[in-house]
Amino acid sequence: RAGTDQRPLRVVSTQLVEAGVDIDFPVVFRALAGLDSIAQAAGRCNREGLLPQGWVQAHAAQGIDILRRKLPGNDAWFGTINGRMLDRNFGHLPLVDGGYFSDKLPEPATACPEDRDTLTWQKAALDNSLFASTLALTGGNPDPSAEMNYQHIFPFWSTYQFVPNAWTAETGSNGATAGNTIFQASGQPGYHMLYSIPGTSFVINRRQDDVLFASQKVWLFDLFDRHMYKRTIWYGYERAIQPLVFFDGSVSIRRTADSNRGWDPRTPNGNAQTYQYYPVTGSSDPPTLSGAAFDNYYPHYRWTRNGLRGIDFGGRMRNIPD
Repeated sequence: RAGTDQRPLRVVSTQLVEAGVDIDFPVVFRALAGLDSIAQAAGRCNREGLLPQGWVQAHAAQGIDILRRKLPGNDAWFGTINGRMLDRNFGHLPLVDGGYFSDKLPEPATACPEDRDTLTWQKAALDNSLFASTLALTGGNPDPSAEMNYQHIFPFWSTYQFVPNAWTAETGSNGATAGNTIFQASGQPGYHMLYSIPGTSFVINRRQDDVLFASQKVWLFDLFDRHMYKRTIWYGYERAIQPLVFFDGSVSIRRTADSNRGWDPRTPNGNAQTYQYYPVTGSSDPPTLSGAAFDNYYPHYRWTRNGLRGIDFGGRMRNIPD
């Protein structure tokens, strides 16, 4: 609405508004369609960039909508989520919705066989008392500060997550400068799981041809080495080893120490930046290797220098001009 009129306004329309109509809404819902139509509809969501992190809320709403439709009769379980992005561990939900994956939710294949927390959550899905006791008994809450509506979708998440540049730009997006790009959070307990999201950052469509070295660039990974070390450890420790999915579709077991150290996308010409693995007391985070409250680590393939245009394994990092 124009001016100071803040009354709610909802528009229900055909695809007529997808092109050539200058309207701006905080959230857009669209029926399943081709990617070109979806991209046009997305252009009517926070079009002017005036709503800080509007895409975070929109993506959360999309995930909740998929879960409600696939699991009818459970709307009370799937409430509105604020302040948490679903792009990392819930990227399989649109594949389920489109019929490209599985109609089973929770989907056992999205949980690593050694990810006991997720496997336990899946068994407690949609049962309030069982789920609450599961979190309390296992210590398996990776985000204790999150609202309960977000914790309710833990049974539906994936152990494996996309690297951030699979859904956002390397050093800024939508005309933003490098200082306004999404970057790794650090410095407080639990921040190793989170990203900092300036209000001018946006999710963007990425293409396969954005990837310059598909067989050397990691696409999907686990935040923890659950297989090779004598106990579960953070992926950023250089002794960590885990199976990784690359952009050419291959899967390879690799040691973190053999990958390039990564970067801080806010300072693309700077040296590799270290962050803190800082376990949250009472959470499912495994303890640090040093026994200290936190350990420093390099981000490696999670934050590849040059993003999708960079190399994780089998070559040296170099800055690539925009």
